[in-house]
Amino acid sequence: MFLDVLIKRNRALLETAIDLHQKGKIPASSFVIDIDAVKHNTVSFLSEARKYGLKVMPMTKQMGRNPVFIKTVEQAGVESFVAVESDEARSLHVQGCRIGHIGHLVQIPKMEIPEAVEWQPEYWTVFSVDQARTISMYAHSVGFKQNLLLRVFRNEDFFYIGHEGGFELNTVPEALEAINRLPNVEVVGVTSFPALLFNSESKKVEPTPNLRTLEMAAELLQYLGLSKVEVNAAGTTSTLTLEVLANSGVTQVEPGHGLTGTTPLHAYDYQTPELPAVCFVSEVSHLHGKYAYFYGRGLYVDYVTGPYPMRALVTSVSNFDATNSVAACILPPLGSIDYYGMLVRQNKRITVGDTVIMGFRCQVFVTRAFVVPVSGIMSGQPRVEGIYRSDGLGTVNFEVH
Repeated sequence: MFLDVLIKRNRALLETAIDLHQKGKIPASSFVIDIDAVKHNTVSFLSEARKYGLKVMPMTKQMGRNPVFIKTVEQAGVESFVAVESDEARSLHVQGCRIGHIGHLVQIPKMEIPEAVEWQPEYWTVFSVDQARTISMYAHSVGFKQNLLLRVFRNEDFFYIGHEGGFELNTVPEALEAINRLPNVEVVGVTSFPALLFNSESKKVEPTPNLRTLEMAAELLQYLGLSKVEVNAAGTTSTLTLEVLANSGVTQVEPGHGLTGTTPLHAYDYQTPELPAVCFVSEVSHLHGKYAYFYGRGLYVDYVTGPYPMRALVTSVSNFDATNSVAACILPPLGSIDYYGMLVRQNKRITVGDTVIMGFRCQVFVTRAFVVPVSGIMSGQPRVEGIYRSDGLGTVNFEVH
């Protein structure tokens, strides 16, 4: 899905990745991040967000909570981050980052709430009064007042399977009253996901019913006495979507793939401000029959718009021929371990050790792949900034012998 846009909009990343892999500087099964492109994307995003007074809290899970990626977006002007789950919050805390938002999409397990309170996140989403009550107890014990966001929904809202939960809109007054009786917590706003989705037919990003629910919930909270309501609206966020969100009363946005140019919109619109900034790099392991097998470990593809045919660039030279170097790719079926992916050889000359490059919407934190941030690609002076684990908490020793 993203291979064509990589070839057309950031060929330098692919050429660099091939060259570094062939020189033994990048191991197989790595996500290579173009740090220059990430900086460019973040600056563009923040500039547009400031026009609308939006608070920006990026998501880092897609890039494996990588320290170099995180430092890059911090240096571009980001002040705090959202954590999709407690593991991500812990990784951010260890790296010295300000935690802007936790509890959404994944609620914090009760045994981990005391630790999370110590991090003093700016906002904490709750799906229930019970969660708010537990947070209140521990916040009270350390003398910290925690801002809460209510996860709200209506029956017509859209949720991915397994993402459901929160306060039905009509129950918000009752929930607000119950939480207001608790010490050291305060409801300051609402949230939902996804507020926007890419329409595969129109090739545009469009509001979901969830965004209207957020507008209604904010109006309700104002009626109930909140003078300023925070509205957190995540989902398919990029520079080109910020005006729509701001016009709907949104105050907080949480770009993830928006900072790496890998939202669905970026695959179809080659005029977006963000550049594609990440690719998967592997290596041909062996040949068998009509297939060439390459190392997996990172082949979780986020099919956000539904399954699509996969292709890979396979070559040993950085001055590749984009027409003749691309092969059809077969990935392991769901439920299988991704030890290998398969390339259809046909009449292509593929040899053991060739570099394999793929472009797809990744979620690095759920894989076993390496993460390799590379700076200096735009200036023609690439530098590998380290080889990291996919949890963001450690590096990997990798040397060519």
